[in-house]
Amino acid sequence: MSRQKIVVYCRYSSDMQRPDSCADQERTVRAGLARLGLPSVDIVITDEAESGTKVGRDGYQRLRAMIDRREVAVLAVDDQSRLTRADNAFGFVKDLVFAGGRFVSTGEGIDTSLPGWELKVQVLQLHHGQTVRDLQHRVRRGQEGRVRDDGSAGDFPYGYEAFHLDPDWAAQLARRGPKPKKGVRVCAAEATWVRQVFAWFVAGHSIGWIARELTRLAVPKGG
Repeated sequence: MSRQKIVVYCRYSSDMQRPDSCADQERTVRAGLARLGLPSVDIVITDEAESGTKVGRDGYQRLRAMIDRREVAVLAVDDQSRLTRADNAFGFVKDLVFAGGRFVSTGEGIDTSLPGWELKVQVLQLHHGQTVRDLQHRVRRGQEGRVRDDGSAGDFPYGYEAFHLDPDWAAQLARRGPKPKKGVRVCAAEATWVRQVFAWFVAGHSIGWIARELTRLAVPKGG
């Protein structure tokens, strides 16, 4: 069996966030490990622009596989939510400990080599999970409000397009604060093809034929 390794895991959630967030996390975690007498790090695993509620992250799955093979001596994160924001944090950490590993959250003072770590991990799991649910509620509430005001909630079908409701939108984009509101309207160029598709279908052409014809004519797929 290969030597167990000290692993640092870093993650940031969105492509709207700073790409160097992982580097910032790594620096903080390394300093925290040094204070614990663990100055060396063997592997740094990262997931970039990946939600902590997803388990299909490449880095997370690599880490999971290493734990299953009992290759992790210490897993260190800046805070537990970097590892996962789902309701699986406690199970994940328990699996690591069972496989002979140690979990350290340098920013939250969690260390599974110390008594009482189970309660801390479970409390933070509840906290991070509720934070995600609260955010989902606020986002959905805001999207519903924009739709009720005949605005755009960020998505619309082919044949429509978003537009800025305020003609001064360019100046607003250059300033800090809320983004200018958008509405939804018919996109004339795409609407022409929508009407053509319906005409072909009524004329008896199959969906497959229509799809091939659209490809042959190089019809734009829209934004």
